[in-house]
Amino acid sequence: MKVMFSANGKLREALKGDVELYIEASSCSLHDAIRLVGEQLQPGQRDLLLDEDQHTVHQHILLAVNDEMVTEDEWLRDGDRISVLMPMAGG
Repeated sequence: MKVMFSANGKLREALKGDVELYIEASSCSLHDAIRLVGEQLQPGQRDLLLDEDQHTVHQHILLAVNDEMVTEDEWLRDGDRISVLMPMAGG
């Protein structure tokens, strides 16, 4: 299965743009896909996405699949688009 992963802000910079994920299972949870993305990041960059235990997404990050807000429990299908929306600061 193939899904597209995109993020904004510093996480997008760390990933150097959008990431195509190839997942060997016929389906997986959003949580599992995010952990796969986290494995591609350096430890300091991984902290942008995952909390201290490196198993769950930070509470302040919003997740969407195909432009619909979801939780990490969402199951993915081939061709889904994952968006990670990080908080923006400034004024």
